[in-house]
Amino acid sequence: YFAHEPPATPRTVVLVATSYMGDVLLAAQVLAPLRARWPGARFHAVTQRRTLDLWSEADAVHLVRRVISD
Repeated sequence: YFAHEPPATPRTVVLVATSYMGDVLLAAQVLAPLRARWPGARFHAVTQRRTLDLWSEADAVHLVRRVISD
């Protein structure tokens, strides 16, 4: 849920999934329903090189070299 109403059609949607393979698989599956909801938006993914192939449906993929987390 959003604290406020989301924009009717965002110009860009960024999906960030950089760590665990399961998280990336789930995030990548959200891309098709989001594209159906907002067909005019561009979809970008932020991920690691090892999961690059899972984002073939994204308009752009941005790679991170290293993830620092707890």
